[in-house]
Amino acid sequence: MLLPSLAHIRTVFFATLRRFPVELLVATVGTVCAIAFVILIARENASDLKEQTKTLTYVILSCVLSMSTVLALTILREGNVLRAAWYWLLVAGALPGFYWFTTYAVSSESTSQYLAACAAVHLFVAVSGIWKRSRDEFWEFNKSIFLRLLSAGIFTGALVAGTSAALASLDVLFDVKIDYWIYASNVAVFVGWFNTIHVLSGVPTRSPLQPFPLVLLRFTQYVLLPLVALFMIILYAYAGKVVLFSNLDGNVAGYVLAEAILGTLAYLLVYPLQTSENHRWIALFGRWFAVAMLPLTIMLWVAIGVRVAAYGVTEERYAVMALATCLSVVVLYLSAWRSPDIRFIPVVLLVVAVVAAIGPLNVRSVSVLSQLHRTEELLRKTGLVVSRHIQRDVWLQLPAEERSEILSQMRFTMSIADSTTLRDWMQSIADSAPQVINYDTFIVWLGVQSSVNEGLVRAVLPMDQYRSPKNIWARNGSVQPFVLRDYREDDREIQHIFYDSGEWVLRFENTTPLSMSITSPEGTSALVDLSKDLVLSNHYQVDRFPRGYFTYSVMLNGKRVRVSFHEFWGTVSDNTWRNVSAEGIILVERP
Repeated sequence: MLLPSLAHIRTVFFATLRRFPVELLVATVGTVCAIAFVILIARENASDLKEQTKTLTYVILSCVLSMSTVLALTILREGNVLRAAWYWLLVAGALPGFYWFTTYAVSSESTSQYLAACAAVHLFVAVSGIWKRSRDEFWEFNKSIFLRLLSAGIFTGALVAGTSAALASLDVLFDVKIDYWIYASNVAVFVGWFNTIHVLSGVPTRSPLQPFPLVLLRFTQYVLLPLVALFMIILYAYAGKVVLFSNLDGNVAGYVLAEAILGTLAYLLVYPLQTSENHRWIALFGRWFAVAMLPLTIMLWVAIGVRVAAYGVTEERYAVMALATCLSVVVLYLSAWRSPDIRFIPVVLLVVAVVAAIGPLNVRSVSVLSQLHRTEELLRKTGLVVSRHIQRDVWLQLPAEERSEILSQMRFTMSIADSTTLRDWMQSIADSAPQVINYDTFIVWLGVQSSVNEGLVRAVLPMDQYRSPKNIWARNGSVQPFVLRDYREDDREIQHIFYDSGEWVLRFENTTPLSMSITSPEGTSALVDLSKDLVLSNHYQVDRFPRGYFTYSVMLNGKRVRVSFHEFWGTVSDNTWRNVSAEGIILVERP
């Protein structure tokens, strides 16, 4: 076999460019944005470029979705299923639409929703080959793309490894400094551009049935099918154990799904040979695989039901349920029809993937609603919420196991639901909801106490939000700077004492979370609520804020007292301050 000449490579490239111009444009945009992303994060001031890197991330992820969608639309246009006007209209709508979807999925940290969308657009490419193709031509079309993807992965991996080794040799042998962003850019070019061009150049226009690849036949017949049979025997043995001893482990769902995926892949790979007289073992597998999967499918749903009843629906369990739904429909179809149509399988997968990605039953919405429902049931069952009233005196009467379960459930619920959804839910089961929604204010709202070993939450005053008057000095009074570096030990109060006609006390209260009090020499106190201004995050960077002042003002005994922070951060646990680090000035003014 001769190596392709440069002229042949050039011819193939320009032919691919003429056939798939939009796809290559999307690949170019995604590759350029990936290179820009790695260059930005390599800079010393990367923390100041958070918005730029976030935008680049959105563009890159939306290009991944757009690439497969545009490819599917191009295949439909080539098959005269779509007219040119509809094609360009759908392409123009897909690109901004996927950018919007990506910003929503990423900002809400719904990785499963984005992965469902990725699965949907790739299945759309497979389904696009249905029109004006017979069953065998449809199989040939998808087989060609499948093998092209495998070869692209092998070639891309080899080129990335080889060029990275070459760059590393320059660093070692010639002392040429190669920054890590150059390695990352090298990966982006080969994955984003070379891999895409290689796959697109192999997308077939027509799909006449070709001789079955011998390597594929040997792999399926002597590797994949024996593995499927082995797993089938093991799972049936486990099913017998469950029947005899009534001991079902919810983790069996993963093994059943793995068996289903391997078996379905084997079924699809050898589909044209199932009617061949020379491959009776394959024909036997094609006829009875789905029937053998029926009892395992029932066991799968029982295992899912056990886990969901105990812990509710999570994004991972939703994915398992979605795959189980596909398996059930496909198994029933293959078992019932004597001559099943292979095109039915990707259509079912596509429908389920679309439902999981968008719409009212998407993976995030269902999992959030399920966990909120479970949290509400737990609160009502333990008596913490009765008739829209929170019973704060119940907490200490609960057993330790129930308190631990409630805290664990609340932490998980807070990690998956956004603040708006949580506030609406709180108002639906009780009369009020806190303004700042986080784990700390959540347990304050319920009146519960977490353990002393709970993870600390950092509280920061954002100094870029100026709340300081133009003139912060005292014309008639005193101005005193303060530095407060204090850690709570044995519930010792965090406080600062200063003097102006007597002893004044600035105290961060133990009993009232996220607040401070100012006490005058006469003993009059004023409480300042910090919760509405504090930013709560374990990953918040104080040095991101520019220098400024954040001022609170109260009136005590006819004197205006201003506390102006130019630095403030603290950590909160068990709804109380654990430590505070603050600097600023205190102003006591006379009327």
